[in-house]
Amino acid sequence: MVVNISEYINVRERAATLGCQIPSEIALLPRNFDTVESAVELLDEESSSTIRKILQEADLPASRIEKDGTKFPTIHEDALEFIGPLIFIGAQTLSQNPDIVKNALSKILDYLGDVFFKGVAGARNARIGFIIEKKSKNDDYTYVKADYDGALEGTSAFYGELERVRKG
Repeated sequence: MVVNISEYINVRERAATLGCQIPSEIALLPRNFDTVESAVELLDEESSSTIRKILQEADLPASRIEKDGTKFPTIHEDALEFIGPLIFIGAQTLSQNPDIVKNALSKILDYLGDVFFKGVAGARNARIGFIIEKKSKNDDYTYVKADYDGALEGTSAFYGELERVRKG
């Protein structure tokens, strides 16, 4: 199990540079959001539509960053693991609902255990990532990326790290 916490690029500026809609609440970011030269290169994870639906059902709707009427291509991998999209949580949304990250992760983990990995013997690995936006006292935004890569059974450590990021 690996949990990585790192600084992340300014999501608002990056979205504007790429000509995407600027997220402010909850959004699913493409895998290569931080590295592409233009929006036409952005790739959604295969799981994005499922995660969007799970969040919607939990009253945590994720906005789209694509321009209206467009959709990013989806990347498909032949992997025996779950690869989730980056889940962006905006600073205002987080301040209004401090448990939003925990609730979102809980719903995703329920899906993985009850549906995605149901009946799977052996390793049940998942890659899950959150981008947490924080607003400083001088109204600047900073961004922290929290990634989990490991066995589904080890995600309790990720809960703790996400809580630390939220409070930090």
